[in-house]
Amino acid sequence: MRVLTWDLDNPVVRGTHKRRYVLNGRYEPVELRINAGTVSDDANLVVDVNDDGNSIFDVAPALSKNDNLKRHRTFANARPMEDGSVITLDIDQGADGIDGVTVELELAEV
Repeated sequence: MRVLTWDLDNPVVRGTHKRRYVLNGRYEPVELRINAGTVSDDANLVVDVNDDGNSIFDVAPALSKNDNLKRHRTFANARPMEDGSVITLDIDQGADGIDGVTVELELAEV
């Protein structure tokens, strides 16, 4: 198992997060977790994880108002992430009012 982690600054803004990972083996995604310390009533955070520029989701996971934890286990395709793949995090929708956000992608080696 391997866990990729992104810590987000407040305010969370749209765009590609600067941290990227290069895989050192073949993996399949198991679960994406979005954790937040504080989420206000009007906050809505949508994230996307890309494998060599392609989304691993059919529908991007979202952390909605007053949620502190989102677990997402549905992924777009069954193909493994290959050795040498570049994994990045995109913020598709950012928001003020979200503090202490960590995004974790749990991977299983195949």
